[in-house]
This record gives sequence, C-alpha cells and structure tokens, in this order.
Amino acid sequence: MERRQLEYFIAVAEHGGFSRASSALNVTQSAISQAVAQLEAELRTELFVRTGRSALLTAAGRAALVPARQAIRELATVRAVVGEVMGVAGGTLDIATFPPLAEWPIGAAVGEFRRLYPAVRINVKGPRSAQIQEVAAMVRDGDCEIGFTEEGDVSSGLVAETLTLQDYVAILPPTASIAGGAAISYEDLLSYGLIVGPWWETSPPYFALKASYPELLHNAISVRIAYREAYVPLIVSGAGAAILPRLVGTLAAAAGAKLAELPRPVVLKTTLIHRTADLAPAARAFRELTIRMFGQNPKARKK
Repeated sequence: MERRQLEYFIAVAEHGGFSRASSALNVTQSAISQAVAQLEAELRTELFVRTGRSALLTAAGRAALVPARQAIRELATVRAVVGEVMGVAGGTLDIATFPPLAEWPIGAAVGEFRRLYPAVRINVKGPRSAQIQEVAAMVRDGDCEIGFTEEGDVSSGLVAETLTLQDYVAILPPTASIAGGAAISYEDLLSYGLIVGPWWETSPPYFALKASYPELLHNAISVRIAYREAYVPLIVSGAGAAILPRLVGTLAAAAGAKLAELPRPVVLKTTLIHRTADLAPAARAFRELTIRMFGQNPKARKK
C-alpha cells in the first residue's frame, strides 16, 4: 500500500469522480484509475461504484476513508519530525473552522505565524454544510490537524483548549441615528431588517434572540446572503443591520457603518482542538502561538 494510492483514493472520494480528481490533482485519469485499482486489488474489495462520470464509495470505501486520511496525516508528521532539526522550515498546515472564527482569532494567529514561519503554507478549511459539528469531525478524521470550534462541540479522543471570548456587536447602516458605542434594543435593531448568512441558525446571537425574544424572530430577516464578504457592503449600502463579531464591526465602522452594543452581552466561546497524537512541527508551533495570543486556560482537557 503506497502513499500515492491513498492520496488518489481520497481525492476520488472527496471530488466524487475520477475525472474531477484528475483535474484537481493535475494527474492523468488513467494514473488515478490504475492506483485505485491496485489499492482495491490489495484490499480485495471494491472501494467505488462507478456510475458514468461519478464514483460513489462502497461500504468498504466509506470504512477505509477515515483511516486513509489519518495514514496520510501520520506520514506527513513523520516527514516533518525528521526535518525538525531544521526548524519549521516548510510544509502545509491544514486548519478546520467555521466563518466567525476564521476572522478571529485565526486571522490574527495566521498573520503572526506567517511572520515567524513564512515558508509554511496554510489551508483554512470549513465544513461542506453549515454544521459546526463537522469541524471536530474534520480533525478527528485526519482531514485537518488543528481545528477551532465552539466550546462544548468536541468529540471524544480530541484535546480541547479554551481560548478568549469573542463578543458580538450590532452593526447599523451609516444613516442610523445612534451615538457610537451606545446600546441598542433588539426592537430598534430589528427595525432596520436583519442581514443573516447560512450560519445564522447556529450562531450565539440567534440563540440569544430565540431564548429571550422569540416573537422578534418572526419577519426579522430582510436579507439572507450566502457570502460573508457581502455583509459590510450590504450594511453600508443601507440594506439592513447585522449582529456580527466585534472585529467585523470595527472593519464596518471604517467603511462608514455605525456600531452599537447589544442590550445583553453575546459571546462565542472558542476552543482550539487537535487529536491526542503528536502534532507535526508546524501544527505544534501554531498551537503554541495561538495559546500565547489567545489562551485562557493553560491546562488542556481531554474529552
């Protein structure tokens, strides 16, 4: 069983077909087909059901996918550890998270990490659906080495370390008649119409409103947008208001939006997660840097 075979198998599974995997990897389709066929012969079972241009995992294929990802991750760790005598000199670090945490604290941590280790490439990945629980699964299954998720959303076998809280603010159109930094009631906030994204129903502001003001949720949403980068332009253009992390609020204020404090504090409790196995040098350095910058509890807890 070769690394190349596992990599091609994973690519076909993730892209849903041999031709799409070929395009993604820039490798001929025949080379991918041959490698997967060799892997199937060695395992004595079919890993895919070929249906035209698509390839669906069989039961055996689904069972093999997580161990294959973990094997690739462990091989990368071996290579990195062997080269550790040269320091964190390169390689790739895969981080799993969901949008609010990609902005903060990951944005600040990545910026500082890149200053210290410019040769390391970083991939920040998110779940394929708006399901926060998938972040822990991406780390547990070996798709990523480190993850950032909500406190409490941690699968067994992972190490979780508490980070500082991230608070939310109300972001209003430039025409809003409110003094900067003043508090705003939810009634007044929602009178502008609420702009939300695909993660709205999993966010702390949603749960805060649902718990205390369920009647306000009815007809509160004026714009639902799939792209977080559109939040600030929409608010500045007067399309509505939003409840977003303070960092986004600061950026929005620079573009002309008005900021207001929520009637009650709403925070996102964040944890950094990783598997119990030894981390590769780049992942270990990133974890240590993040804990120095945003750590709240020096002792990790294993779930």
